[in-house]
Amino acid sequence: GPAPPPRHKYEKAVRHDIRQGLQSLHETLDEINDASLRRAVHGQVIDLMKVDPAAVTAVDVAAGNALFNVVVDSFDVSSRLLQHINSRKKPGRITFFPLDTCTTKPRDLPTTANASPLLSHVNYDKKFGSVFAELFGRTLLVRTLEAGPQAVSDYDCDAITYDGDQFSRKGGITGGFIDIRSKVKAAAEMKDAQLGLREAKASMDANLQAVATLEQEITGVLREIDQVNSQDDAGRAGIDRALHDLRTAEERLARATQAIEQSKAAAEVLERSSAAVAKTVAGLKAELDTPFQSTLSAAEENELVRLQSTVGKERADADALQSSAVQLQTACQMLDDTARHLERRLHQVQDRQQALKSAATPAEAAASGEVATVTADIDDAKKRLDAVEKAVEKAVADRRTHEEALVAARTKLVAFQRSQQESRDTIDRAHNQRALFTQQKEAAQAKIRKLGAINPAAAAPYKAHAPAKLMQLLKQANEELRKYDHVNKKALDQYTQLCDSSKDLLEQRDALLKELASVQSLLEHLDKQKDEAIARTFKQVQHHFEEVFRELVGAEGCAAGLTLIENDADAVAAGGDPFASVKVDVSFGAGTPNAELAQLSGGQKSLVALALIFAIQRCDPAPFYLFDEIDAALDAEYRSNVARMIKEQSKGCQFITATFKTEMLEAADATFGIFFHNRVSQIKPISMAEASALLRQANEERMKHGRDEADDELAASRPAPSRSGAR
Repeated sequence: GPAPPPRHKYEKAVRHDIRQGLQSLHETLDEINDASLRRAVHGQVIDLMKVDPAAVTAVDVAAGNALFNVVVDSFDVSSRLLQHINSRKKPGRITFFPLDTCTTKPRDLPTTANASPLLSHVNYDKKFGSVFAELFGRTLLVRTLEAGPQAVSDYDCDAITYDGDQFSRKGGITGGFIDIRSKVKAAAEMKDAQLGLREAKASMDANLQAVATLEQEITGVLREIDQVNSQDDAGRAGIDRALHDLRTAEERLARATQAIEQSKAAAEVLERSSAAVAKTVAGLKAELDTPFQSTLSAAEENELVRLQSTVGKERADADALQSSAVQLQTACQMLDDTARHLERRLHQVQDRQQALKSAATPAEAAASGEVATVTADIDDAKKRLDAVEKAVEKAVADRRTHEEALVAARTKLVAFQRSQQESRDTIDRAHNQRALFTQQKEAAQAKIRKLGAINPAAAAPYKAHAPAKLMQLLKQANEELRKYDHVNKKALDQYTQLCDSSKDLLEQRDALLKELASVQSLLEHLDKQKDEAIARTFKQVQHHFEEVFRELVGAEGCAAGLTLIENDADAVAAGGDPFASVKVDVSFGAGTPNAELAQLSGGQKSLVALALIFAIQRCDPAPFYLFDEIDAALDAEYRSNVARMIKEQSKGCQFITATFKTEMLEAADATFGIFFHNRVSQIKPISMAEASALLRQANEERMKHGRDEADDELAASRPAPSRSGAR
């Protein structure tokens, strides 16, 4: 799967309370916003060093959670920070390394083929040398497990392998499984991730700034484009109006030209008609000038009358045509005027269009080109639309044809499904009848099996009977059988099953009894081994107890003994332990009787308890012992003896002892003082002289406190003076 992120590794490697404490420190520094206080905080130990890759595990194990201690300039700075953190009720745990109180110097450890100082594998600023000397200055880094004890013995220092196995100069050895979640690696990856995050944030801020600048520039360009578009729209609107006026003028001119042509044609027709009429009138006038002779027949006279009436009509028509010709001439004149006006207007529109074209900007020209392109696209789209409409019409026709075929197919399908369902119903009814007949058959066969084997001689009389007669006889037999319904028909089968179950249970009981006997034998054997081990260990402890008691008391004739009290036989038989208790008998010198624990004083009981602890320690040594004021109730001689024995026993283990007596100080390899300041406990290495001074001061305060309490008790025990005495 994908590698976990650095933050996840860091949270796994570092305890939650430590992470909370560091977060609280950063938040407090941000809230205080004190530059001098921030300069006094140098950061975590793990951030102030660089470790060789091969020694990462050793540094992790040697320093532990101290890698996350915060280095500050002074103890006062740490106190101020703690006050601010506590006043704000911040969560977590944090430990400081004040540079003014950390004065440890690194030991001069050698570098050999199998060992080298652990501090030499750590790179750091020299001003923090005391901090890293405190953590790594007394430790050798060895290559193998075998080289560890040798380095501790040769150089009296601690040792650690590359895999994290530790060897203490006090005798303790730790190792085995090491958590692969390295604090150093996790912190380094977290630091790199935070640095990358800061760089990414800076890059993102720069990109956002550049984006904002580009957005401003884009906004300006869009504003200019909007202005150009507005001018373009205004120009287009003017061009559109001019084109509209031009098209209107052209249409009016076309209509006027057509009307003029029609008027000219009508005028020519009228002229020809007027000429014919004038010729006819002239002929008639000439005929009127000739003398009238009635040489006409009756038919001719009638024709003449008709012609005269026709001439009258023609004259009226001629007059009407003449008036129409006058009107047409007037209309032609008006159309000529309108045509000349439209021509002038056309020229004006053309001049205006030319002026608009010459004044058009490049953007308008581009817009005109775009309009032409769009027009072409529209024409193309119309053509494709026509093709699509034709295809749609064809598809609709095809769909109609297919729908008709589908309706016909569905009709056939419904008819087929109906017939299929009818067939299924018929088959289901047949299956149901078959199942019913099968059940009846099985019931009949079961009844036959219950009857058992039928004697042919007994069945012979019934073969001649008809089925109806057999059913009647069967009914009578069933009625006879109902008298015996209360009888358990499965009794024989149940008896057989119970016999089988009983046999199985008896076999299981025998197997369990054998297993129980085996377990009891094993328990007896283990109890015997346990009792032997207790007796053997008790003899060893008893032997060492006598030796240790004589060494601690140091008086002639002193003796001590341990007696193992056995339990009574009844209690042992009832399952109790064979040993009831241990009896202690001691004598503190010649002439003193043996006494039990209940008869001893507090100091003597403490001495006996210490003797028992040291005796057990000689039998089964532990890596270290922690004693809290074990010499408080002992005399000076006994305290010296106990201190001397602890000194001897410390060659194979480590003793940590809290004391207010000087005898322990004289035997100690190192002394530490515990101080309480500003509600914070501190542990500091101190010299023997400083330790003696502290003990003297503490004893004086105890003595003074004891005298004050005695004076208070004495004052409380005195009787109050009477009134008369007061006078």
